[in-house]
Amino acid sequence: MANIDASSAGIDVTSGEAHPRATLFTNSALNEDFAICNLTKGFSFDPTLVQTAFTFGGHVKFTGHSADFNSSLIGFVQFMSHEKAVITYLGQDPKAGHIVIDVGSAIGTSFLLDAFQHPQLPFMRPPGAIEGDGELLTSTGDHPVMSIRTVLRNTKTGAANSLFKILDVRRAVSIFTIRNAAGHFQHLTHVGWNLTYSIEFGILDGDLTVRHNLSTFTMDAVALGAPTNATFKGIAGPLAQLKPPLANVVAKAALTSTFTPGNPARRDLDGYPPGAPNDFEFTLPPITMQITHN
Repeated sequence: MANIDASSAGIDVTSGEAHPRATLFTNSALNEDFAICNLTKGFSFDPTLVQTAFTFGGHVKFTGHSADFNSSLIGFVQFMSHEKAVITYLGQDPKAGHIVIDVGSAIGTSFLLDAFQHPQLPFMRPPGAIEGDGELLTSTGDHPVMSIRTVLRNTKTGAANSLFKILDVRRAVSIFTIRNAAGHFQHLTHVGWNLTYSIEFGILDGDLTVRHNLSTFTMDAVALGAPTNATFKGIAGPLAQLKPPLANVVAKAALTSTFTPGNPARRDLDGYPPGAPNDFEFTLPPITMQITHN
């Protein structure tokens, strides 16, 4: 009979080329402009072609025959928490007003199971492992993306308001785990990560552009065993249940509902909010060249 050496479990993280940003995009089918929060590795404007921006490789030593694990499921379970998600729009000037949409109020801050739709939930992707040098090996990856319309009509002022700021703060944990034939999980090791999209826009010569990108993406140290409330506040309940709702489904519904005029998460207001720039529309200073003579 095969046995897992849980003390040998680890996760190899590959994330060096993944840097958060926003990319502006015109959807010709909808005749509408969007800002897409994405990572610099693996992105495509075609959602079906987006690849993983970072990967996790789980590995654990075992004794016995790998065939003894044929009735087990080996892979990754992931949870996501949106700690904050607020989108702000500004009019051409304070008279045109501003719009604040608290998307996070509709998502909540609890950890939600984060997985693609497939028949073998709660695993993030369909589970599976291979044997290599006395270890069971499995991998997963992710690329969190969010698409935001760049122009909304302010229902209070009647003026068009353009995207000014995206603030989306996420905390996640990816867990290398094995489920035996009886359905019991053994969480071998985990890694937490933080992704913040913090991006400000301005209108340069009539076109929306990214003006400041203060976004961050960081990884925790890999730790043995299951995550706990000490490091991931509130994870114990969702981890015990391992059931939907799924983070992607909840976030997608929130992005639809909160942008609807009249939704309590959306506030269409006069004036500019505190901290708004006085040069939301700006031009670059002319380039001057200094000519020297020898």
